[in-house]
Amino acid sequence: MSALRVAFLIGWIFILFAIAGNIQAGWLYVLTALFFVVLLLSLVVPRWNLKGLTLECRLPAFAERGVPVRVSWRVENPNRFARFQILLMPQQDGAWEPEGYSAVAIRGGEGRTFDGRLRPPRRGVYRLREAHLLSGAPFGIHIA
Repeated sequence: MSALRVAFLIGWIFILFAIAGNIQAGWLYVLTALFFVVLLLSLVVPRWNLKGLTLECRLPAFAERGVPVRVSWRVENPNRFARFQILLMPQQDGAWEPEGYSAVAIRGGEGRTFDGRLRPPRRGVYRLREAHLLSGAPFGIHIA
């Protein structure tokens, strides 16, 4: 979905640049430059926004079949500055509830805990799949 947003914005940049070149409107050049800066920022800032964040999963030692187990994900931000629009996406295998967690902001030196439930469908040893931290800051155009 983010590739479609980026392609849409690039298309608008070219259209506005063509219109500005045709009618010699200086304000359209400025508007095109602003769109281009927004595009560049939305491609660079999400990756920077995730630097230094740590993710930890906490589970109970034992679980019973069919009984929901409380799963706790902890995202820590040891950096000085706040991190915005953080999205935690654990890999799904049909037993997780809900599908994803989001945090508007995680302040510097603090953390945020996300609670969820895992309902094991049968007995056995389970390995948790990996979880991904994503960010769409500052504009939500591109998610990295």
